[in-house]
Amino acid sequence: MDIRHLRYFIAIVDNNFNLSRTSQHLYISQPALSMMINEFEKREAIQLFKRTQGKIVGLTYVGENYYRDAKEIVEKYNEMNQNLHKITNQITGNITIGIPPLVLSVVFSEIMPYLILENPTINFSIKEQGVY
Repeated sequence: MDIRHLRYFIAIVDNNFNLSRTSQHLYISQPALSMMINEFEKREAIQLFKRTQGKIVGLTYVGENYYRDAKEIVEKYNEMNQNLHKITNQITGNITIGIPPLVLSVVFSEIMPYLILENPTINFSIKEQGVY
């Protein structure tokens, strides 16, 4: 299963095994969703879902473990993508800030460490300027 299939599997469980509702949320056809499940179970020779009269009614023991692992993998995948975009979208360069001495000593000295930590790709230069 790829990440998309893991998301589909999780969505089926989160929608209380209602394939019709799940397929609507995922914008795919119900037959395509059913086929994905059946092909995976057949290929891996496992059964993820409990069925009654052909209808999915719950998870097997294997399915419960797979669901837990799938949730962790998808969460980690989402986190990885967020970090990737955060890193690639960071602003880089130099910023020079002119600040009056009183503001520098009272207010800005507390703020500056946070600015540096949150923007590691920016070089800050602070100049004491302005009213004395």
